Amino acid sequence: IENDPAILDGMKTLLTAWDAEVIAVADPDAAIAAIEASGSGVTGLLVDYHLDRGNGVAAIRDIRRRFGENIPAILITADRSPNVRAAAREENIAILNKPVKPASLRALLGQWRAQQLVAAGQEVEVDRLLVGDRRAEDELRNDRHPVEEDPERVVAPGRGTVATTKNL
Repeated sequence: IENDPAILDGMKTLLTAWDAEVIAVADPDAAIAAIEASGSGVTGLLVDYHLDRGNGVAAIRDIRRRFGENIPAILITADRSPNVRAAAREENIAILNKPVKPASLRALLGQWRAQQLVAAGQEVEVDRLLVGDRRAEDELRNDRHPVEEDPERVVAPGRGTVATTKNL
């Protein structure tokens, strides 16, 4: 969910290039309608914090209530205030700061995939999940967002390993 059409289009282009199925919309109501119309489950949410109506934390909360409380979510924001971080942490939402580094986004998406595979009881080979894995991991560490600050949630901390967590 992104209310800036140029950013929305750019994000859709990037994710589609990574073979992701993307529902790209400008507001939470459109997201709910598009998810319902798709007839398939949601595997993750990428939501901008500042929306035309409301904010990304509230949008994620509403979508999770409707489609599943455990849907992984990333809040994308230029706002680095403690209040935004606390709100995201309280709702179990990862944060990526603008400008978003594609390698950091790819690393988080790889973590989601690893979590899904582990939860399904499948073994995970991290090197196949992360493209440019070392650089992506380094960028992810340097961004210092809540996913890495909470060691219970970190998946794929190094090559060839997966740390399963109590939250899976």
